[in-house]
Amino acid sequence: MGPQSLKKIVTQAHQLDRGVIALCHMSAPEAKASYEINVKLSKNSKPKPLYHLFLKWAISNKADGIIVGATFPKIVNDCKKIAGKKLDTCTYCKTIIIRQYLGEIHLFLIVHF
Repeated sequence: MGPQSLKKIVTQAHQLDRGVIALCHMSAPEAKASYEINVKLSKNSKPKPLYHLFLKWAISNKADGIIVGATFPKIVNDCKKIAGKKLDTCTYCKTIIIRQYLGEIHLFLIVHF
């Protein structure tokens, strides 16, 4: 999925009075191998982790929130710092959902901006 697909999904969801929460980083330990690969966000930019690109897409396409794995607290804080109030412009969820594995149990912690 790219930014155009996300925009289309968000637009359609908002027309139906629904929200969209976009994935930025998974909680599995193996997620580091893919979500933290360095990519360039534009031709002249410095390489940044892939989850920054997903966060940028979520913000620019007015997603209502993002998902970030709680097993990476530095990344949770990084996303909160970058997103700030930018996701608050939406009228739907306005949350970051943090997912933490506890053995076989999944704990979902919702943090409001």
